[in-house]
Amino acid sequence: MAISLSQETHLITVTDDTVTIQQLLNAIRSWENTQENMDCAQVASAAGKQVLSAKSWVGITLTLLNWKVTFGDRISPVVCTISDGNLVAIDGDGNPMSPIEPSVNVTVTLAQSSSPTIIHNAAEWTPEEKELLFTDVSPRASFSI
Repeated sequence: MAISLSQETHLITVTDDTVTIQQLLNAIRSWENTQENMDCAQVASAAGKQVLSAKSWVGITLTLLNWKVTFGDRISPVVCTISDGNLVAIDGDGNPMSPIEPSVNVTVTLAQSSSPTIIHNAAEWTPEEKELLFTDVSPRASFSI
């Protein structure tokens, strides 16, 4: 997986067809922590991974700070995917903007969720953990008009 960042263009370039939010975040933090980039403004903020249960966490929301992700131009049409969390971006004034920079012959699939979760392999769960997942613990609300 090759992910590169350009301070000049504010583009994060992914060369593979798929990337996870965690991979993007790791690449960003690694780039920010190199000596030559220490004076650069922060590229992104991130939140998430709060524990929901022994096997699941809240997903990551990665907010790009006036940066965008690109998959680069391709010779033939390809669908590229960003998965396992939310990706959003804000411009230099704090206004929402697209986190994706268009590329020739590239369609990007970005699955967003208002409540993302990361769930570990259910095959490794105990019967008790599986039961907890499917137990409704929320109170039922009733409304009358």
